[in-house]
Amino acid sequence: MRTPVCITFNALTVGQGKETPTDWESAGRSTDAFVNIVVAAGIPVTIFATPEAARAHTPMFEEFIDRGCQIGLLVSPPQSPLLAAKKHIGALDVDQQEATLSQARSLFTDFMGFRPTLLRTGLHSGTLSFFQTCQKYNFTHTSIRLPGAQLSQIGTVWPEQDASIASFHGVIDVPVTTDPAHRLFNRFPLYLSAEISENGRHQELMHTGSQNGHVCITASNVAAYWNHSEPATQNLYSMLTWLSDTETYESRPLHMMHTHA
Repeated sequence: MRTPVCITFNALTVGQGKETPTDWESAGRSTDAFVNIVVAAGIPVTIFATPEAARAHTPMFEEFIDRGCQIGLLVSPPQSPLLAAKKHIGALDVDQQEATLSQARSLFTDFMGFRPTLLRTGLHSGTLSFFQTCQKYNFTHTSIRLPGAQLSQIGTVWPEQDASIASFHGVIDVPVTTDPAHRLFNRFPLYLSAEISENGRHQELMHTGSQNGHVCITASNVAAYWNHSEPATQNLYSMLTWLSDTETYESRPLHMMHTHA
């Protein structure tokens, strides 16, 4: 049986610190280059956009939809000036979570012209009860969990053994592929991204994902994917080469991922 693979991309708001793009021009170039590379390989991209990114890149996102990509909502209050809340989703109480999700969804809908059904949170912050709020607002698929993350101060705490696609309150959550045995400098587990680690580790992580029943790759508009000498770009091409093994992997957009039960 082939392993389903989902490639996702975070369209972050610019000018919100060193972990975000500096300006909308570079953010747009990164996003466009990433999508062009992946779609040329025959793989659809699921893009999670903040309300600010949805406003800045509406025409480009509409073009991506025409090319088979999906656009979902990225809720990251500390990096989203349009949102009233300033704490990460997992650090908010239930009522604050709902108010923040409602506001973010409303803004996204105003800018994009449709209601999002796919969702990710900034730094994968969240709680199990938040999935019930997602269901209330008609989200069908999320990619919130980051198995092995233990950052309680921002509300990102997910058991390392909880690494398979699962349904919570009727919402299908597709966790990003991680290796909790290896930690990054910020205490996040090593996760599968062209912007992290070296080629050999990427291949190991893809094997780990296969053992868990799926592979979920993530990326962001911080890396200069238009530059072919950029390490992230080279890593991306390497991963796409491995994914071309159609006897092992099968690419799917996030909304077509499902539990194995």
